[in-house]
Amino acid sequence: MSATVEPDAGRVLDALAGNLRARVREQRRAEERLAGFAFREGGPAVGSGESGAAPATDWRYYLARTFREASEPATLALLLRLRDGGASLRDLGEDHLAVADQVGRLATAGLVSRPLDSERVSLAPLGEAVLALYDALEARLTASPDGDGSPAP
Repeated sequence: MSATVEPDAGRVLDALAGNLRARVREQRRAEERLAGFAFREGGPAVGSGESGAAPATDWRYYLARTFREASEPATLALLLRLRDGGASLRDLGEDHLAVADQVGRLATAGLVSRPLDSERVSLAPLGEAVLALYDALEARLTASPDGDGSPAP
């Protein structure tokens, strides 16, 4: 693959990091909103976000969770199907409960999105970034060192 076609590694990593960071922020906001709805006798829980300091983030945990979900061949196939546009749950497989379960896991990991009032599933920005990383790695792995098109050893 020529250097003009191969994705820029820095750009791919920046997109992955930026989208993972956005997903973690989104998840934190959702958890804070949920905690705000929780009823507690005597007022808010002690230490409930009063310090204003950003909580520490274990990025390896989020990376491992993202790659764990994206590493299954069936998941990769589903993400690739969604790359060219969304699809309905019915179009993604015969066993609708299994597909809904898989989509739910992938939505929790931030790889796909599915509005609650819709059967439509689409690739989330983090899913796009993961596929870009797969593409970049595949381009490096299949690049021929001598230009003859054969896979590199």
